[in-house]
Amino acid sequence: SFTYLTESVARGESTGLESSLNWAPDSQWSFFANGMIMESNYTAAPQEISSLIGRSYSNAPNWQFSGGAVYQVNDYLFLQSDMSR
Repeated sequence: SFTYLTESVARGESTGLESSLNWAPDSQWSFFANGMIMESNYTAAPQEISSLIGRSYSNAPNWQFSGGAVYQVNDYLFLQSDMSR
């Protein structure tokens, strides 16, 4: 029998802003955009990994954006195109 334990030994802070915009100029077309900015950093860590202090989280992007358009063909079919970065 195995026991798995996942624990974070470092401490950190993160702050950010997230926004979303949706616009439908008529009943067939709609457009959307989403954006996010974030600042994160480790504030404390054990001596063995103290080099983390002051660094950004490796799995948290500083910014992110997505946007796209939707065309409603009829009650049963729509076409959508989007992009993200």
